[in-house]
Amino acid sequence: MAVVWTPLESNPTVINPMIEKMGVSGVKTVDVLFFEDDSIGQPQHAVILCFPEYKKKISNACGTFALFHSLANLEDRINLGDGAFAKWLAEAKKVGVDERSDLLANNAELTAIHAAAATAGQTDPSGEVEHHLARTLNIAQSFIQRIS
Repeated sequence: MAVVWTPLESNPTVINPMIEKMGVSGVKTVDVLFFEDDSIGQPQHAVILCFPEYKKKISNACGTFALFHSLANLEDRINLGDGAFAKWLAEAKKVGVDERSDLLANNAELTAIHAAAATAGQTDPSGEVEHHLARTLNIAQSFIQRIS
């Protein structure tokens, strides 16, 4: 049976405290209103985009997975610390893709961090979710050119 989480709002005021609670430092999210180099700031590590939802083992965890993918793929460039996320990532590397969702679903600390973040936004989280958050990594500092 699929685990159901409260949807995570795509909002820096929700996601940035979540990053801090997971023990990660030195990075933050910002709203991107348009893709011009001067408007986004430097450095740019990843972009989290919104797409139509698809089914996962943990329903409504797409925002958390997008954030996790972004952070995990930047571990050689940012400080993941030694908090809940870094510990989960170390365990996730030891198992297959399918088991990683199970590790997250069974991680009480990360589940609580997600739940707190998901209820901290301005959007009513009880409505039906039709869109999904996904990430695009900034490899070689050139993602803007690849998605424009």
